[in-house]
Amino acid sequence: MLLLVIAAILAIIMGMFVSVFADFAGRRPALLIAVPAALVVGLIFIISRKFLFSIILICRSALDPVLATTKVGAFSVGAGLNGLIILIASLAIIRTPQPALRYSSRLWLIVILTFFASVYFSPDKVNSFKLALNILCNAAIFTMAIVLVRSVSDYKKWILIIFASSIIPVLYSFIDIARGGFPNPHGFRISSTFSHPNILAFYLVLMISIGFYIWKSKLLVEKKWLVILPVYLLVMVVLLLLTKTRSAWLGLAAFFFIYACLYERRYLFVLIGAACVALLIPEIRDRITDLGQGNEMAANQALNSYAWRKELWTSGLNWMEKSHYLFGYGLGSFNYYSITFFPLAAGKSWDSHSVYVQLMFEVGAIGFLAYILMLIRLGRKIYEVWRRNSLVYFIALLLLVEYALFSYSDNMLFYLSYNWYFWFVMGMTYSLAHIETSEVAA
Repeated sequence: MLLLVIAAILAIIMGMFVSVFADFAGRRPALLIAVPAALVVGLIFIISRKFLFSIILICRSALDPVLATTKVGAFSVGAGLNGLIILIASLAIIRTPQPALRYSSRLWLIVILTFFASVYFSPDKVNSFKLALNILCNAAIFTMAIVLVRSVSDYKKWILIIFASSIIPVLYSFIDIARGGFPNPHGFRISSTFSHPNILAFYLVLMISIGFYIWKSKLLVEKKWLVILPVYLLVMVVLLLLTKTRSAWLGLAAFFFIYACLYERRYLFVLIGAACVALLIPEIRDRITDLGQGNEMAANQALNSYAWRKELWTSGLNWMEKSHYLFGYGLGSFNYYSITFFPLAAGKSWDSHSVYVQLMFEVGAIGFLAYILMLIRLGRKIYEVWRRNSLVYFIALLLLVEYALFSYSDNMLFYLSYNWYFWFVMGMTYSLAHIETSEVAA
């Protein structure tokens, strides 16, 4: 009898919730789908959190268009997904506190504390808190990698899962091309399932690098995959060109140049040939030569993108008062104050387009040094074990260097879906490095 009463009460509450929610989400069909989707996710969460996490990893690269339609104010269903990842990581740490908590805290603890403390100083506390949660989610992803990767075989399994996430964005890129690409006044660009071509570009660099490792290490032993994989990688390279993101082009070229110099010199000829072919394409050539003009303010000439960035950075850092050098103005403050200090703002707020400028402005020298120290400590650990399994650690080290370079001229902290994959790969490599170091010590 009691169960019937409880069931009746729950049915009434659910009915009231659905009726109110349906009215609220009437113009947002994706929000209506979110309710049954949440029930399915909850069921899988109860059955197997590891399986749920693997599904999320495979699908996250394709979810940005869907999550964007569920946005209400500063948050969307994506915030719930971030919370789910943080919850899964927290439960994993409780179940297996060592070595995940110890390894992660070495890198992330000071960064997380600094970022959350800066929310108090921020003039835009909602977006500030949102960005702090994104950083916490990156740390959770990193920690999950340490929990899940406890052997070389674990590493191989999860690297294949990460690479599988590229299938939907690659296929959707052709739909994006057919629909005219990303709305852009400066020529044709594609963004696929991501909100901006730059995010797709950095994601493709990551996936091409991982795919190259899979191919070279022969993780896919069947002969047909050894034939298909190089073709698939070539398709991704072509898609990378269509993003027209120059920093990503440079990052991938540097990856293969360094690989060729250290391992296989014949790739130098491939790289030179590919560069020559790319330069024969007018839009790619124009995209590169564009940096040679518009470097100075002129009445009849607009600044090129890099010169515009430098003007933005100079304006922001010169505007800072000395009293804020140590702790900054709070997360999210650069965008908030840019309309005041940037002479080219034209009544619009701008993000920093540089992680380093953003950190110096928003969390000051303390947060800046904490973040840089985290990258250095991670890189040092990977470098220490480079020669034990050269290809794994070589690729991870180059990906870390690329991330640091991309951070110089782009808003990498905001690219959540890309950060998920990047930090999971870094977490896997960091865990593997500790495992191999411990085995040698034993």
